Amino acid sequence: MKTRFDETKRWVTSTGDVIEIVNMETTHLMNTIRMFAQKPYISMGIIVKDIERNAVCYNANNAWTPFSREVVDVKKKSINNITSMNEEEIIKYSLNSPLGKAMLDELQSRGVNIQNFIEMVSNGCESF
Repeated sequence: MKTRFDETKRWVTSTGDVIEIVNMETTHLMNTIRMFAQKPYISMGIIVKDIERNAVCYNANNAWTPFSREVVDVKKKSINNITSMNEEEIIKYSLNSPLGKAMLDELQSRGVNIQNFIEMVSNGCESF
């Protein structure tokens, strides 16, 4: 089962708007990465929303897990998997997901010092 964190070219906003990552403003990318690093409960909620809205999950055999697939009641197991992760695991997953990596790569291509930026947001730096 895929979620928006499997995406490498587009970001789906909370209102459902689809934005090409290359067309996002630098500060929007930075704030999204900051959200992944500082607010793992939002990332968790995004994944739960994607699972619940995913029509594929009704016929799928593979539950969402951060690293593997299991054959079970897909929707319940997928939601259980994401809500069983701790904050650190969700942050790591979000930042290292295809989406997180694509956003970080785009930021780096624009000259953002990714290492320093991640360190700053991990230490509680507010929005830009």
